[in-house]
Amino acid sequence: MEARVGHIILAHRNIHRASAVANFISAQGSPVYVHIDRRTEYDHKLFSGAVHVCSEYECEWGRLGLVLATLAGVRRLLEVYPDLTHIALLSEGCIPLKPVHTLQAYLSSNPDTDFITMAPLFGGDWVQDGLSDERVTLAHYFSFQRQRFLFDMNVRAQRMFRLRRTLPNKIVPMVGDQWWCLRTSTLEKSLGAAIFAPLLKFMKQVWIPDEVFFQTLLHATGSLNLSPSLTYAEFDRIGKPYVFYDDHVDFLASRSHFFARKVWPGADELYRVFLSDEPPQTQPVPTRMRITAGKVVRHTVNMGCVPDVRTRGYVLNDKRFYVLVGFSRVDPALPDILSQRGYSVDATSFLRQSAPLQGGFRDIQGKYDRRVMRLDPHAFIANKISRSGTKPFVLFFNAGDHHGLWTTLLRCPTAKILFLEDHWSARVSKKDTSTRVKRSQQSYMHLLSPDTHKSIRAEFHIISQRAFRNDPRGTLCHHGIDTGSAAQPVI
Repeated sequence: MEARVGHIILAHRNIHRASAVANFISAQGSPVYVHIDRRTEYDHKLFSGAVHVCSEYECEWGRLGLVLATLAGVRRLLEVYPDLTHIALLSEGCIPLKPVHTLQAYLSSNPDTDFITMAPLFGGDWVQDGLSDERVTLAHYFSFQRQRFLFDMNVRAQRMFRLRRTLPNKIVPMVGDQWWCLRTSTLEKSLGAAIFAPLLKFMKQVWIPDEVFFQTLLHATGSLNLSPSLTYAEFDRIGKPYVFYDDHVDFLASRSHFFARKVWPGADELYRVFLSDEPPQTQPVPTRMRITAGKVVRHTVNMGCVPDVRTRGYVLNDKRFYVLVGFSRVDPALPDILSQRGYSVDATSFLRQSAPLQGGFRDIQGKYDRRVMRLDPHAFIANKISRSGTKPFVLFFNAGDHHGLWTTLLRCPTAKILFLEDHWSARVSKKDTSTRVKRSQQSYMHLLSPDTHKSIRAEFHIISQRAFRNDPRGTLCHHGIDTGSAAQPVI
């Protein structure tokens, strides 16, 4: 059976570009439904052919309106064009890279496949920055864009009181890119499922539901014959999509995808080339234009003051670095030895006061701002790693130090952590009270908590204290740290 595809385009600002793409697709015999944000004024004369235009919902980023607008487009296309076999979802920033007949031929050769990116939200690594599990486990009542302060306070309050939501029927939440191409049979099955209504109601308080709703619905209804999205997009470290300009014509023409986003609205040449009847002639792509040629991990928006570092990998830096836990307590001279060997060492930034009951940071060298470290210790240590340049960076960490940073270190895939066994006892003396000894033990055990380690992504090794005391140089050299001949057995 030959495939026939309809298109949904979500627009809110650059209506002239959305109309140009819609008219071009419609002229090739494919029906198009364009939903324009209800708050945006537009001229109906911009659209022609089999283009249906609607502006029923407010489509604010991160809110349910985008899902409702998409569902309205699906229902409209299914009602007016019952012969459609597929529906593709695009944005106003998308552009077709290949003609409609090429897309339909490809879909005909894959008649049993739905094209949508899907990954587990809980325990997965698709979300690399910002809220992850808490997108669905917390109730989001406020707009991230218009009510940022209230949004952050709402997140903090629910964390404080440990409030959690559960999905209806305990279905598994999935996440992925918003832009997909699904079979109409899959959409009809999903929209008619018993779970559809309660799941849609649940999504009212989900943050960025357009990246969760369809993936979760398809997974719950058993639509598992999936393939990655047909839309080409790349994202930077903070979740913003790379923007394509006029000098990326050859680069995009060489892609195997059928759509690309995000295209700059002012890229007149790019729109002229791809919205023409003659396909572009592919040329060799210069090195300077390979802005997205390397492997890029999908990220989402940076949440700023409420980062959720508890359930996902927090990439402090692309550079490999070492974390030595407890070694400076057993051998206080080790940081100076490594500094002399050419390592960039931080052994003091996150120390607590000598008395655990007093708490707070201790500024030994007098060159760190305590308030900056308390405000964002993750950014502080990330900058330290970045400033180390070509030198290997080593962070000394001990039981009782900043535990919020420990959680981040465990989930950082570029960290190599060497954990010295029973290092808490190295500074215990006869003068210490039983309370202080107990606190030291508790701080040590916290670092080994199973709940903390369940999502570990760093390379983690436990080192025997006896082995380190007998042969400190050999122990560290085995893990790639050269101490030279200065390291002597520790008494």
